[in-house]
Amino acid sequence: MRKSKGLKFIYLVISFVCISTILSIIPTALSIIHNNNITGIFVSNMNNGSYGINSNFYMSRAFDNNLIGYLVDTTSSSVIDLKNQNKENTEYFNKRKEDSQKELERIKNADYFIINTDTKEVNTNTKYKTIKSFKDNIDGECYVRILSNEHNMKYLKRIGKEDFKKTNVNYEFAGGVTVPNFDLYISIPRGFLDEPEYIDHISMMKRNFDENIFFAEVIGISTVVVFIIGSISIFLYKRNKSILFDKDSFWLKLSKFVPLEV
Repeated sequence: MRKSKGLKFIYLVISFVCISTILSIIPTALSIIHNNNITGIFVSNMNNGSYGINSNFYMSRAFDNNLIGYLVDTTSSSVIDLKNQNKENTEYFNKRKEDSQKELERIKNADYFIINTDTKEVNTNTKYKTIKSFKDNIDGECYVRILSNEHNMKYLKRIGKEDFKKTNVNYEFAGGVTVPNFDLYISIPRGFLDEPEYIDHISMMKRNFDENIFFAEVIGISTVVVFIIGSISIFLYKRNKSILFDKDSFWLKLSKFVPLEV
């Protein structure tokens, strides 16, 4: 009987520890919702209605919203039409255009081609001079096209043989875009992280995404394991018919010294 009481007490302690652990995970999970870096692991709204967490970088908010949003803003700024700007804004837009062109020089892990469809000005980090030659010769593992017509932007993406399309992405991208009409093509090469010397905004965002996926997996697996252990402990505790706590119980006295908070 003494041994049975001891086991029952152990089951009780394990149950409380598991419950405390799960409750401590809840604030961490809630904080994820308000962390832009962490929420990047969720599937974006540009993937034909897919939801949840996906370890595929190209399906994530980190890619669609953060990375492509950055590239849309930077590439479009590199082809600003300075001739049609107000005189008081010319200096600002000229600097913005120069800064964007310098920023794009640091991009090593994407091929891009953008044309201002009003002025026909082109900016690309490839040798190709036309959209057709770019499309015919660039073959990456993910291909994105953003077409803007009077600031109304359409988003098309291909991952392998699967196509994704959203006809209006103004909410996602239009905030910092000053060029009303452009056609942008972006291609991410296969295995771009295999070249450690090519460190840029894209590779850093991908590594950050992978770290956050690992973090989320650890939390998820830990929660499941703790839940299973806690459930088994509660089940065994209830099956044990010994009376654990009476007025003079040793286990009642001992329980006062057991830390139940994690």
